[in-house]
Amino acid sequence: MEGHFDQAGHRTIRLSKIDLTVVLSFNNLVMSLEPGPGLRTPEGTGVGSTLGQLLQAHGSYEMTSGYEDVCSVRVPQHPGVFFQYHSCEKACAGEGAYSVWIPGEHSWDESEMAPEALRSKNLQKLQMNQNELRFKQGVALMPKEEMAFSGTAIATDKNDKKVSEANYLHGQLHGDVTYFYPSGQKRLLFSYEKGKFKSGMQSWYPNGQKDLDSDFTKERCRRITKYYQDGQKEEEGIACYEQQTSKRWYKDGQLKSKEVRKEGEVIRKRWFKSGELKSKKVIQDDKETYKRWYKNGKLKKKEIREGGKVKRKCWSKKGKKKACPKKK
Repeated sequence: MEGHFDQAGHRTIRLSKIDLTVVLSFNNLVMSLEPGPGLRTPEGTGVGSTLGQLLQAHGSYEMTSGYEDVCSVRVPQHPGVFFQYHSCEKACAGEGAYSVWIPGEHSWDESEMAPEALRSKNLQKLQMNQNELRFKQGVALMPKEEMAFSGTAIATDKNDKKVSEANYLHGQLHGDVTYFYPSGQKRLLFSYEKGKFKSGMQSWYPNGQKDLDSDFTKERCRRITKYYQDGQKEEEGIACYEQQTSKRWYKDGQLKSKEVRKEGEVIRKRWFKSGELKSKKVIQDDKETYKRWYKNGKLKKKEIREGGKVKRKCWSKKGKKKACPKKK
């Protein structure tokens, strides 16, 4: 797993074993999922797919032009997935999708549900092949009748191995959508409610060990937890209304860093692998105080920024005051 920030300052998590990037809001909520070229739909489409390939794989598509002429394309089987092109003109000229975008629950408007006339009054839990379903205006229909599908749709690969399993209610995704490794082991799990992606997700390594988990605590705070392959916790972020906390650990379980954000204050600490405090930064309104230590516990540097002014002091490993190196 790699952690970075996008151009807007949102934190991103790149999963190590799955070609997927998770984009987080400033409150650690899942804003969107961005599959890379290596992660495809059960029909084989994804980053790089042309309109012709989408048409061949999905039967139809819808195009809309948005901000800065970006062209977003949806296919009936996956109404919550957007294939993005630099412009609709370039898409029609054969350009491949430069990205695939799955927005989180806070990016969605109300989903279009199946009309009342298409809803079955005698609801049954059916199981069907994903490719047998028909889609009309984003609603999954039964193969040979004008009735919205409710049940489980399973997609398989050319070797008849299960690729994904999706639950529907009245033609809309409702419940878990699960993707599998060729071995049959779970790979990804998303949660939907009446067609809306609920920002809850889980992923697993090929060995069955949990990779990423997104859920709520009993206090209704959003929690995102990332694990190493051996099961040791690697990172955890908890976002509550009043406070956001994130922690990271070394592979041996030693705490690596901790950050706490609340109104008007940010406290960020880092530790050496041996457990000694490495640095501490405190931001209070327009004042920023930064301290850094040597491994032997001696203070190495102290820096205070306030009102456009910077005060800086430095010490040697033996604790003697010295001149601070000039910043380039």
